[in-house]
This record gives sequence, C-alpha cells and structure tokens, in this order.
Amino acid sequence: MTVALSVHFVREHIRHSSASETHGSAHPSSAFLGRLFHEVAADLVGADLQTNGFSLLETLDFDQEVWRTQLLRHVYDRLLGPRLARDQARLQEASSGILHLWEAIQSLSEWMAGLAWTAMSPEKNKKTLSWGGLRKSFRAEVPLEAEFRMPEWSESVRLTGIADSLLRVPHTRNWCVQEYKIGRTSPEADLAQVCLYHLILSKTSSTRKTAKPHVLKRSLALISFQPEVHEKIFSEEEVASAQKKLLDLIGHLARVVARVPPPERPPGTKYNETTKDLCQKLLKVFDEYRRPVEVASEPIVGPAFFRFLMSMGHGVRLEQIQRLSREVQVRLGLRKPPFIGIDRGRLVLDIERPDRQTIGFEEVKGQLPSGDALAGSPLVPVGIDLDGVLRTADLSNPLNAHLLVAGTTGSGKTEWLRTAIHGSIYSNTPETLRLVLIDPKRTAFNEFKDSSFLLDPGSLVFHDMQPVPEILKSLVREMDRRYSLFQQATVDDLREYVRSKEQALPRILCVCDEYYALITGDPKRRKEIEFQISLLGAKARAAGIHLILATQQPSREVIKGVLDSNIPARVALMMVKWEESKMLLGQTGAENLLGKGDLLFRDVGEPVRLQAPLISDIDLKLAARC
Repeated sequence: MTVALSVHFVREHIRHSSASETHGSAHPSSAFLGRLFHEVAADLVGADLQTNGFSLLETLDFDQEVWRTQLLRHVYDRLLGPRLARDQARLQEASSGILHLWEAIQSLSEWMAGLAWTAMSPEKNKKTLSWGGLRKSFRAEVPLEAEFRMPEWSESVRLTGIADSLLRVPHTRNWCVQEYKIGRTSPEADLAQVCLYHLILSKTSSTRKTAKPHVLKRSLALISFQPEVHEKIFSEEEVASAQKKLLDLIGHLARVVARVPPPERPPGTKYNETTKDLCQKLLKVFDEYRRPVEVASEPIVGPAFFRFLMSMGHGVRLEQIQRLSREVQVRLGLRKPPFIGIDRGRLVLDIERPDRQTIGFEEVKGQLPSGDALAGSPLVPVGIDLDGVLRTADLSNPLNAHLLVAGTTGSGKTEWLRTAIHGSIYSNTPETLRLVLIDPKRTAFNEFKDSSFLLDPGSLVFHDMQPVPEILKSLVREMDRRYSLFQQATVDDLREYVRSKEQALPRILCVCDEYYALITGDPKRRKEIEFQISLLGAKARAAGIHLILATQQPSREVIKGVLDSNIPARVALMMVKWEESKMLLGQTGAENLLGKGDLLFRDVGEPVRLQAPLISDIDLKLAARC
C-alpha cells in the first residue's frame, strides 16, 4: 500500500528540527497574512486576464517606471484591497502585520515588473519574448506529486504538494520552481521545500516516455520578501547531493523504513558475581524462615532491577514468600523491599540495581509501527520490558480503549503521560489524531499549548478557567455525531468508516493529569463529570474517542464506581500504600516500585512490570510544536 506524505509535513519537520530556525522577526506575519500574500501572487500570474499582471503591462507604454507604479496600483485596487475589505474583522488587531504585508506586496510588484522588463527588452542575439509567451511561462499554485520507492522501504511513498509557481525560463526548456516566502522563517526548511518540488519534477519527467531528462533541467529559486526581496537561484547540480538525505527523511517520516529491532541486552546481563552474591543471600533468608525456594534460571539484568526467576519448595505458598519482602530488604540492605509476584506463570523476585540505567524514548521509538495514512495508529507506548521490547496499549482494543494511571510524587506519572502523548503524535498526523489535555495543575502540558494536534485552540484545559463538564459534554456530542455518521455509512467503528469513505476522521485522545482535583470540593460538578466519564467509558471506543485519566490518589473514593467499571486498563507507578495498589490493580506490589517510570501494566491477567522510557526536553518540545 502506498503511503501519502505532503511536502508541507516534511518541511514542518525540518523547521522544527532546525537549530537555526528564526522564531520571530522584526515584522512578524501571521499564517493568515501569509495566505493573503500567496493569493495575490497567484492571481498576478494566473490565467484570468483581468487580474494577470502581465496582461496589464502589455497595455502600457514601454516605460519601466510606469510599469512599476501602474502594476502596484493594479495589485492594490484589484487584488489586495478587496481582500482587506473582505477580512476586515480578522485584521483589526494586525496593524503591524498589515504594514509588513503591504511592504512585501510592493516588493513583489517591483520584482514582477523587473522580470517582465528583462523578458521583453530586446537584447543582442536574443529574440524578444511575446506577452502571450510570458504569460504561458508562468504557472501558479501548481499541484505536484510523484511516487517514490527505495530498496529499504516496506512501502512506496506518494509525495504531494502545491508549488507557488513554475516558470519556464524564456528561450530555454528549463523549468524553475519558485517558492514565495513572506517574513523570516527557517532557511533550511525553505530550501528543503523547494528541493522536494525539484525531486518530484525530476521523478515525473524521467518517467515520461517522450521526455528527455538531459535537456529538461529544473533550477530552483527561493524568493523571500522580508519585506525587501531576496532571491537565490540554485542549479540542479547544487541540490543533487541533498536528494539522498531528503529521501531518507521521507522514508522515516512515512514510517516505511523497516522497524528497528529491540536493542540487544547490554554487556553484564550474564550471571555474574553481583547477581551470584545476591542469589546466595536470598536463598539463605528464605531457608532460615523455612520457606525454601530455588533459582530457576540465570538472573536477568534489567535497566532498573535484577530479576530472579524462582520456584517454590513443596508446601510453600506465594503469600508466604511475599510476606518476607521486608525481611529481604533489611537483610540485603535494600532501599526498597523487593517486588515479588507472578510473570507469565513464574514466580519472580526483583531487586533494585545499584547502578540504575535510564532508557531514552529515542532509543526505542523505532519500534513503534507505522501509522496508516488515513487511520493513523491507535498504539500508545506504555513501557519497555526486560527483553528491550516496547509494550503498547491498543486503543482500538476494548481492553485498552481507556487507561487509568496512578502514582505518587516522584513516580514519573506526569512524565509517563507526556511520553504517551509524544508516542501517539510520533505515529500520527493532525489528520489522524487530535488531543484534549486537561491540566488542573497548570504545569503538565504547557508545551502543547500551540500544537496542531489539539482538537481546537481551547483544548488545553485549565479547570479553573474552563468548565471540565462542558469539555466532556462536547466529547459526548462528538461521539453521538460520529455514531450517526457510522449508521449512515453502515459501519461499526472508526476504522471501518475511514476505510469506507477513504478520508481521515481523527482519533481523539483526552488526557487528564490529576483527575482527583476535578472531583473534589463540588458534589454537583463531580456528579456531572462522572456521568460524562461513564458515557465515554462505555461507548466512545468505537467512535475513536479515548480517555487517559491519572491521579495521585487511587483511593476507594476515586476508583470505585465509574472508573472501576469503565476503564479496565491500568498503569500503576510507585505508590505510598499497599491499599492503593490493591485498589488500582486488585493486588499489592506497586508500593514496592522504584519510581521514575518503574511501573506495572495490567489489562488482563497478571500485571507486567515495565520501565517507561524518558523523553528528552528537546523531543518533547518538537512533538508539542507539531
């Protein structure tokens, strides 16, 4: 299956990653003003003779100054002025931006008048270009696309975009790709965007049977108006070296590069002197209390702990072994009692490593699968197991449709939420995933305040400023709207709807950092919130709307009732009391976790112990700005 990718998406990735990006300029222009500029530029070279600038110049005397002044008047009277009047309400607070726009328009008019003057002036040994030929040389807002396939890719990629203009250079067969930029942006991203269009043209011309690629050269022009005009021309040879890097980037962004295998275990995972000494001490403790156990295999060294697989002696019960955890802590001089539980039917005992290791999200994000171009990916990263495999929760699965997360201060709860959001963004686009982030503490999700993945500008919610019950009600209304669409299309869920319509309908992920803060203090508000949560928890999965609710206090007051019955998947980070672990997971153990992302994940069966990867501040900022 071919994966679709837009030039704009690639450009934005490069812009976010560019160290030299200019975050502002002396004359900042909004995206709306930039669109006005591009509309005017497109009309100036468009097919409509009433707005085409060259058609106006054809009627004037052959005088360069007259051309400049009359073309500028034409631009304002016929193209810019009506748009400013039309959008007056949106422009009331953009006076400085409008001035910058007008200055850039003036530069554009002078540049076009100069271009026409050069093309129409007779030169020695060069034939004068006709006005009709000049008009035909320009094509505005040109849709471009081409399909690429590299040997290491699992699927082909269709790259699409719209070039600001294509210019056939007078008296030659050369095409020049032009991109107009207003204001100061990222030079690397701007150049990459033009190179991508060059790449598409190279591909399309080489596949035409009648084309002669050796004479169809495609030069590049990067023209910016800041507001003064800056023009730089790049030859085909100059950009050839960048194409391989761009194709590599396209493969990674489209998720068609082969999945990165789980990392090999680092040196030291073999049975060594440290684990051998621990093993002997463990056996001695249990033997003294007449609870004989045996080590069933070589211990495993994880990033945070040593895992011993044990087998119990005749007549020994699991509860008897678990009750000795604090005795083991004291005898071995451990900071925390060991975790003793069941993993895949085997008794395991985990002891904290003295040299705990951190796993960065960058090391394991390659294990996330590619997201479908229309449906995206429903997988949320949960944590890494002892084999180095990144475990995920599948939101499309009824068992994982919603998640309840709990952990005390220092457990890594908020960091886990950020990584879950980042992982979801990594495998999706704003067309396949949207976010609603509820932040009672006002500190958890500030990085995402300008993210294009937000459902709308008000989807970063502070409960003292926006009523959370109304936010949840809007999600319920969206759920009902989607079910009406599904009924009309005779489908059962979001994935079937997307496939039948062949158009994206984004999955919506609602994340709340501190659920307990929302339901305390006002019984009426709590009742409203719990009612909406019950509706979403029971019905929203098939509609593609999901909840991740986190709390520091997994008490009976919080968990029992609505959350317990509607959210089966649980992420338990370090807790203070064994009663809290019992309430969240149905068993003890989370009170013995080590903090900083050490967690137990349960959807069905016994909980699995995982380590949440740590996302760097740079990666978090890049994800939040997408």
